Order: sequence, then structure tokens, then C-alpha cells
Amino acid sequence: HAKEYHTSDLEVISSGRPKLELIEKHHSGFSQVDKIPYRDADGNIQGVIVFSVNITKRVKTEQALRQQQQVLQASENTLRLAIETLPTMLYVIDDQFNFILWNHECEQVTGYSAAEIVNNPHAWQLLYPNTTYREEMLNTTKEMVENYAGFRDWEWNLTCKDGSFKTILWSGSSKAELTGLSLCAVGQDITE
Repeated sequence: HAKEYHTSDLEVISSGRPKLELIEKHHSGFSQVDKIPYRDADGNIQGVIVFSVNITKRVKTEQALRQQQQVLQASENTLRLAIETLPTMLYVIDDQFNFILWNHECEQVTGYSAAEIVNNPHAWQLLYPNTTYREEMLNTTKEMVENYAGFRDWEWNLTCKDGSFKTILWSGSSKAELTGLSLCAVGQDITE
């Protein structure tokens, strides 16, 4: 008598090998299907044994998660673009006092690109080459971070890539408000 087979059934019959974890869409949802050849006592393939589990709920959850991730990614990209194009200097440092963000305005004011500053263990020396001044500035900043205090209107003189000096008015938040980060600061060039 005639038998109806799916294409994957015919592949199992012709190859003699199982096909595992197939996802099949049907009228009421999705199933995960494993297909193995059915052999008679002599080892001849007579058909296909099919194991099917309804995974509609899982597939729909995965689809919803993918959509949510796409929305979050779009939001993150929008936020990143806003931060990068912000007409205010903005940097973020981690718990080791390494720069992990250096926006476009920081690049414009200082002449140092993000590639030269972010994750550079010598970035502070580039920006504040005078050892005494740098240590005073870093000690004050570290004390503020340890006390979870924010700060407003700190004036610090930094050295630009071309050797010129600029006075920057910094305000920031410490890790008390920013989980996983030590400090986020915004600045304005007030040299003039």
C-alpha cells in the first residue's frame, strides 16, 4: 500500500542515517523531530520512526527574546551615538582607573583619539604629564570614588596632544550611582 513520506523521511530511508533535532512548522506551532530508520529483522529499512516534541512555546519565547535583543541593540546603538556626538566631553573609567570611554568631544578638545586613551595604562600620564599634579588629581579623584561622592565644577588643567594646556571644568558621578564603573565624568573646556 502507498505510504506518504516527507522529504526528510526519504533522506533517512535513502541514507540509512538518522536526522536529529529537525524543527518542523505545522498548523498549530512547531515541533522538534528526531527521525531514525526502521529496520526489519534482516536489517532492511522498512520505514522511519519519528519522535516529535511540541516546542511551540520555546520557539515563540526565542523569537520574542530575539526581537527584544534587537530593540535593546537599537537602543544601545542610539545611546552610543548620542554619547559619541554629545557636544560635551564625557569619559568613563573602570575600577582600575582605566579609561573605557572617551567620546568625540574629548578627542576634539585634547587631540587624543579614543584609540590612544581607552584601555591605555599610560593615558593619565599623557593627559597630566606633571607627576606631582597628576598624583594630586588622581588621589583626590580616588578619595572621591572611595567615598561614593559625586563632584561638580572641578577645574583641572590637562595637556593636549599638541602640548598646549586646557582648563577643563569636570563634574561626575562615582560608582555609588554607576554599578560596575568607578567614575563617569562630563567636562567643558573653560580655558578662555
